[in-house]
Amino acid sequence: MSRFSNRITQLLKQSSVLRAINASVKSRQLVRERASLVQHYATKAKAAGITANPADIPRQLAERLAARGIRVASLPSRLRILWIGADRNQDVAGFLPALQRHAHVVPFHRASGEYGVQLKSADGRTRQYDPAVVAANDARLLDLVREHAERDAPFDVVMGQMWAHTLSAGTLRQVQSQGVITVNVSMDDRLPILWRTWHGYPQGSLGIKEGLDLILTTSPECCVWYAVEGVPCLFWPLASDPAVFAPAPESDKCYDITFVGSRYGVREQVVDALIRGGVNVTAFGPGWPRGPVDADAVADIFAKSRMILGIGTIAHTTDVYTIKLRDFDATMAGAVYITHRNPDLLELFKEGEEILCYSTLDELVRKVKQCLADPDARARIGKQARARALQDHTWDTRFRVLLATLRGEAVGA
Repeated sequence: MSRFSNRITQLLKQSSVLRAINASVKSRQLVRERASLVQHYATKAKAAGITANPADIPRQLAERLAARGIRVASLPSRLRILWIGADRNQDVAGFLPALQRHAHVVPFHRASGEYGVQLKSADGRTRQYDPAVVAANDARLLDLVREHAERDAPFDVVMGQMWAHTLSAGTLRQVQSQGVITVNVSMDDRLPILWRTWHGYPQGSLGIKEGLDLILTTSPECCVWYAVEGVPCLFWPLASDPAVFAPAPESDKCYDITFVGSRYGVREQVVDALIRGGVNVTAFGPGWPRGPVDADAVADIFAKSRMILGIGTIAHTTDVYTIKLRDFDATMAGAVYITHRNPDLLELFKEGEEILCYSTLDELVRKVKQCLADPDARARIGKQARARALQDHTWDTRFRVLLATLRGEAVGA
């Protein structure tokens, strides 16, 4: 980064006015780019007659694998999966334990022993693309696949949170050539940056599509986008684990409302609005006074919260939403969860009965104060939220759907 760029970054951090201007510019740019993407893929899908019916995915995947000599009916009952993570703190809070209940799982570790893929360059920065980072991850992936095949048995599946700036499509194709199924979990598909090239290098899942058999996205409209790109894709919302997230007795609840997440974009405004409204809100994560917390601490914080705040926007936007992991961990914890009125989330939870929603800061402050003053309503909503999460939104449910899909079976909860 140049000295000039460093100076600009410092000015943005020091000035609330400059931060607001910068956020507004970035938000408008993202909205424009996203609208262009929506139009681009709608046009392509219509011209090609492409739709995204989840019932078709098991068959499409089975045909794709059969072309490489993989018969889904012959897959073992307990699959051997190499999981390529990026954030250990996130993965161990329910995801990995649940996956291990359904399969034999080997988490990806770098040669140094550190969890997950390498993300940073030699100078400690995270770049949009660094050939040295990709080369290091590629080499480690091939080593792990080879070592496991020689020592134990070949992997059936390589699955992970992978992007073109961490692994190459060529290496994933090498893995596929050894009879391995490749699956990518794509959680940020509403970010336009993941659908474009940077200095000629493709980004996101799109940049490694040639090495993927199946993509799991948390953005339902992107199932059609990936179908246009020639890759089967399932809408796969995130979930939670009731063994990790559970409510504490009311007498142990010590937080009125909590937020866990990094301090950026509109998040500071949302938390500040609650503070100005006289609400006792406690925020944890990078950038907040209390700082970041680990997975165990998050579960404890949620258990002891009367309400949990959700902020469903992406990047610096105020009205572009995406599904978040906390949508499920908060409801599983049995607290009253209040978050942005995200249409995707309202397909999964009932507003007013299982979650509360807001579109404006005034609505947020009003609803939080009303709910904190009504313990009966809190108990009722929290109980219904946890019941819905237990019924429909556990990691066990998600993995049953995934494993059925991999075996060519009908997709169902």
